[in-house]
Amino acid sequence: MLSMLEQRRRRAQLRHLTRQGYQPWEHARAGGPPPKADAEAAAELSPKQQRLSELRARIAEALGRHDLPAAADAYPRLLDVDPEQVLGMQQQLDVANQLMSEGRHSTAATAYELFLRAYASYPQREQVQLILGLIYARYLSKPERARELLTAALPRLEREQKGLAEQMLQRLPG
Repeated sequence: MLSMLEQRRRRAQLRHLTRQGYQPWEHARAGGPPPKADAEAAAELSPKQQRLSELRARIAEALGRHDLPAAADAYPRLLDVDPEQVLGMQQQLDVANQLMSEGRHSTAATAYELFLRAYASYPQREQVQLILGLIYARYLSKPERARELLTAALPRLEREQKGLAEQMLQRLPG
């Protein structure tokens, strides 16, 4: 019963918004002019905000097409404009994983670090910590950070991954 009431409320809100001129389906029209409200809002944005918006849209579009290499190519440009930019949870992971698979370890590490900071309650956090710890240990020569991440991940890792983390911890200098 509560679900039906909630759905009714949502439909009423959408009807109210569409009567005021809001057309959510218009945003998906490729190549067409932006709705008037969006054009006015864009004019109020600073050049930096406009650039961030464009890059985030480019990344989202690439991810929507399942074009991970294009999204991974655009992400460093987003970080150049604002080094603290984080995408949606799954998008951030997808981009970070793609960067890692392409061997772009420094940018992948940045993407994973931003993910860990933004999504602290991610249920599989230890997996991200393990990957990031391995990147720091194997590719970026940051043994202190690698040790910190691997040690934090260790209690929650499963058997095989725990063995990998322990093995890497033993190899770290210090």
